[in-house]
Amino acid sequence: MARAKKLQKKALAAYNKSQQLLKDIQYDSTAIDDEVGVLEELLVSACQRLP
Repeated sequence: MARAKKLQKKALAAYNKSQQLLKDIQYDSTAIDDEVGVLEELLVSACQRLP
């Protein structure tokens, strides 16, 4: 029974860690999307200035 409790505790810790990593990935993805949007705006602006 004690072994099952230890395994349950480890599984919960692994699950919590995976959830945190998923949140981090989603945050990074949003930041990348924002940066791409800024770069797209700069590119459009630069192209409009071409003769």
